Amino acid sequence: GMEKLEDKYFYANRGNRNADYSDMDFFNRYHTIFLLDPTTGMRESIIPFPENSLFKEGKFFFSDAWEPVFHISDNKLYLVFGLEPVIYIYENKAPFNLISSIPIELSDYHYFKGSDKYNDEDIRFFAHRVTSGKIVNIKYVDNYFLLSYFPGFDAADTEMSLSANIGPDFWTEMRKKYPTRIAILDNQGQVLNDFVSEGLLENTMMVRNGQLWMMGKHNGEVELDYFQIFKVGIKLK
Repeated sequence: GMEKLEDKYFYANRGNRNADYSDMDFFNRYHTIFLLDPTTGMRESIIPFPENSLFKEGKFFFSDAWEPVFHISDNKLYLVFGLEPVIYIYENKAPFNLISSIPIELSDYHYFKGSDKYNDEDIRFFAHRVTSGKIVNIKYVDNYFLLSYFPGFDAADTEMSLSANIGPDFWTEMRKKYPTRIAILDNQGQVLNDFVSEGLLENTMMVRNGQLWMMGKHNGEVELDYFQIFKVGIKLK
């Protein structure tokens, strides 16, 4: 996504094809966000991984494992690095200092914690791109965090996904078993509600003028030439 900050724009640095992810120093050099000046076309790389991040623990990851999602609100930048279940809170002005971090305890969240070695021919390593949990959206509204996330496969299903004997319906069954979810958290990271949305696309959360909006799910049985956007309220348990 992209968000505006004064006269510039934030957007995620998704890396490039020439990056060497087998080089551990990549995680020391990498900056997760671009800050774009639309008047000049110049962009600045900002926000490296924090020292206490999962991605600074000396492990290797598949590309995009750290793909950042973020939201700017109340003079702060709220940021999550892909599959890492931590909300990092930054100042939203240069030099974008880290203020604090909030660990997230999501029930049944299965995510890849890294490998001791990088092997671009190891199917088990890259299979985690499909089976690992990942946080795909974050918003901060009315003093609550809203996270949209894929929960990831459990160990048994992860192993099964690597089998040559899986049936033709395996992936369809997995999509039904592990739908994208929404979690609502308080300022301390305590989960107040966690659910699968009915009729709304979980990863489309957006905030305009302090109000939360989401796109409606498409009914595959009915062809439409338009899409629906709904204003959404927050419901706690």
